[in-house]
Amino acid sequence: MNSLNNPEGGEEPSVIDSISGERGLPSLKPTRKKSNVSKLWVVLAVIAALAVAAAGAAIFVKRLSERHLQERDDARTLAKQQTKDDGSGHDFGADKDRLEKERAAQAQRDALLAAARPAGASGVLAPAGAIAVAPVGGQGTQAGSGAKPVHIETVAERRLDGDVVLKLGKDDTAPADAHAAAAAPGGSAQSGLDGRLKPSTLASVTASRFADLTYLLTRGTTIPCVTKTKIVTTYAGMTSCIVTKDVYSADGHTLLVEKNSEATGEQGSALLQGQARVFVLWSRIVTPSGVTLNVDSPGADALGASGHEAYVDNHLAARFGGALMLSVIGTASQALSSRSVGGGNSQVNLSTTSSNTDDLATETLKNTINIPPTGYVNQGSAINIFVARDVDFRSVYELVTQ
Repeated sequence: MNSLNNPEGGEEPSVIDSISGERGLPSLKPTRKKSNVSKLWVVLAVIAALAVAAAGAAIFVKRLSERHLQERDDARTLAKQQTKDDGSGHDFGADKDRLEKERAAQAQRDALLAAARPAGASGVLAPAGAIAVAPVGGQGTQAGSGAKPVHIETVAERRLDGDVVLKLGKDDTAPADAHAAAAAPGGSAQSGLDGRLKPSTLASVTASRFADLTYLLTRGTTIPCVTKTKIVTTYAGMTSCIVTKDVYSADGHTLLVEKNSEATGEQGSALLQGQARVFVLWSRIVTPSGVTLNVDSPGADALGASGHEAYVDNHLAARFGGALMLSVIGTASQALSSRSVGGGNSQVNLSTTSSNTDDLATETLKNTINIPPTGYVNQGSAINIFVARDVDFRSVYELVTQ
């Protein structure tokens, strides 16, 4: 107790601290402040690690993209090389170099020959040991120094020389004169206006007259008819129709083709792209009384236009359906071909699949694009037969007076 109450005792502060620590009382001794240097170093280390990771990722992505671009360039280079190898294989550059070397050698030889010829001497070099013979003039006299030397024809001159293959006139200067006359301001060459001012010259014809119009079915007459059978242009075939109206002679008095006569024809040509009419050649007509006539005339519509109106099926689904589906598949494959599938060292490139799909789509479209359209002319359609020639019925008909 004395030690606790004595403020001057040497052991009093330690006792007070121990008592306060045991009882949980707050200490009156000032606490030591912690430094933030260690925390700062930790933050800097984390930031540095993140920066290194980001740089590594950027370098990896860059190298991956460069590798993909390199592979694409290699593929294009290989395709060009294959295309070049698939060609004729002829090296035109080597031919050009060879021709240039030959021309240079020929020019050098010509220059050497020209330099070896002395002035005023003969152009032919005498062999070694040969005796020179002086040229002889006209009447056994020696030619003077003014005689012309013999000219040696060069290779270029031989190529330019040649015989006349085609001669246009008696005078060789005629073509040049004609060309000069055409080029002159007042020449006789025809311009565009001169040609238009010349009318066409047509041969004259002589009019004639029919002997008898009583039994004549003239050209241009239309025979109304209704189709008896259906016409489908997929295959060539025969067809028939029933005449719906009596047809009279040119003078309008004699009944030549009776109503209910049957006409037969043939359809042999398939429709082309853009066509909407079916051509039918009507060959024969049989009347109820047994009279037959070969008309061999084309069919026409109600207004006389050639061909019969038809419903046309263009087969769009069959022509473009398969190619469209393959194009969609090829587009999807091309979208996936830009990526490399797999992990580690094993990678699968889908560019080959995309290329094969495009080739298959092209081949499919090539085989189906030319499917011809199909035309349909239903039975019961009103048509006309346009008579293409004059038909004389005098051999089968005879007028009887009653």
